Amino acid sequence: MKGRKRFIVTDTLGLLLAVHAVAANIQDRDGAKRSLLWTRLDHPGVQKIWVDQGFAGRLVEWARTILGRELEIVRKAPDQHGSQVQPKRWAVERTFSWLTAHRRLRVTTRPARPAQRP
Repeated sequence: MKGRKRFIVTDTLGLLLAVHAVAANIQDRDGAKRSLLWTRLDHPGVQKIWVDQGFAGRLVEWARTILGRELEIVRKAPDQHGSQVQPKRWAVERTFSWLTAHRRLRVTTRPARPAQRP
């Protein structure tokens, strides 16, 4: 495994509700299911969840039928060029920036190997 994907669910203030990390080869729609399930179990009052375009498709139907929650896809403006923060996604983007600002949370370290004898 060369990398990982991190899935977070936040409230509108950017406070974490659920966190899940998976191998980088897992598709976004499949990796998000566990975070959405944890959100459903731990925060039953959350009824609507905004997600980006990468989560469109079967995940929306899965959340509706299995979790009883509405996923709203936040799409970028048709005339948008380059990267811009989407109005309803700014809280998640800000939370990711807070998390990656701390080196311990963005680097996976391995245990130190014992020194080899000559």
